[in-house]
Amino acid sequence: MKKLCIPAVLAALALVSPVGAEIAFNASDRVLVLAPHPDDEAIGAAGAIKRAVDAGASVNVVCLTNGDNNEIAFLVYKKHPVLSSKGLIRMGEARRRETIAAMDSMGIAENNISFLGYPDFGTLAIFTGYWGDTKPYEAMLTKQKKVPYPEAVSFGAPYVGESILKDIKQVLTGYKPTVIFVSNPADSNSDHKALYLFLRVALWDLEGSMGPVKVYPYIVHVSGWPAPKGYHPAMDLKAPAELRSLSWETVGLSGTEIDSKHTAISKYRSQIEYDPPYLFSFARKNELFGDYLPLYLGSGLSNGLYRLAGDRLLITIQQASGDDKDRDFTVYLAGYRKGEDFSRMPKLHIRIDQDGLHCRDKYCRLYAKDISLTESGRSLTISVPLSTLGFPDRVLAHVSGRTEKMAADDTNWRVLELE
Repeated sequence: MKKLCIPAVLAALALVSPVGAEIAFNASDRVLVLAPHPDDEAIGAAGAIKRAVDAGASVNVVCLTNGDNNEIAFLVYKKHPVLSSKGLIRMGEARRRETIAAMDSMGIAENNISFLGYPDFGTLAIFTGYWGDTKPYEAMLTKQKKVPYPEAVSFGAPYVGESILKDIKQVLTGYKPTVIFVSNPADSNSDHKALYLFLRVALWDLEGSMGPVKVYPYIVHVSGWPAPKGYHPAMDLKAPAELRSLSWETVGLSGTEIDSKHTAISKYRSQIEYDPPYLFSFARKNELFGDYLPLYLGSGLSNGLYRLAGDRLLITIQQASGDDKDRDFTVYLAGYRKGEDFSRMPKLHIRIDQDGLHCRDKYCRLYAKDISLTESGRSLTISVPLSTLGFPDRVLAHVSGRTEKMAADDTNWRVLELE
């Protein structure tokens, strides 16, 4: 495992959690806005986009999916069910056109907008399971197994992790951004989580070959947020209560920037009609950007949920009760090692239920006798050898289930840095 010196730690923190209350742009900036679905770039960062454009900065927008899995919104918009594969793909094309119109209203030309065309509501499953020799992921509604959009960056690319990571790295190396806006790993939407994770791996892979870049994650999906719902341009957008421990930045918006954001959001008719007030709830006096700092493990360090013990990673979960029937926990651990092909690194899926411990590496059953579970009262501790994780430098980790004394900040995807 690598040793982290203080300058390296500070450099990593600068990438993850930019310093400064107000984001400023200049004409030399190259701003990349990554959106999980068409409309997320407008909801999460349209004010910042407007400010960057007005400063003369270059701005490119990239959508991970075409948002073709939102059948309820399509039903309301089209006034009839849209369930066929061709019909859903046509709606994905319609959402692409909406993004082009929204960004045109902000002064961004169509040739500065790209679409990757990966499966809406499927990219987190791809990140956690579809790498290597596996069959491609099959989209839930379109039933596609490869990118079906001719305008996409890699038309016909199979729905596997290598395809997405390759496209994101191609965007990064081709555009060389100085600033990146991306969805937040604490977002409740799975594609929002996945895009952040793919970006993080791509940036790690490209360390040393790109200049300094600031990463600003924006939040969209949190239950009951923003409140109150609706267009309230005189109100501040406040951080969700359960996520206040993130390192938040707030960017104040002028009246012109709020108006521009409202105009951009209004182009997404296919999404607005399902819940007219909702999208405009984000057009307020500020925009929020925040991220978790990495958790540094080793030399006696732990954060309570994760810790190192020799050559093993320990995850300690507090059950809501001691009843086995109430036991249902899932842990994802994706190892990363510099210089190693990420597709070959283990991506563990560990589940604990009343029948015991179940382990997979991607979607293959893992008979890893060395992964163990111990119990003490309501505490469950999973012990994973670092060898089973591929002797990683870093781990992308996530825990979910019925827990006690575990805040959302513990259970969301986190970056573990191992000394």
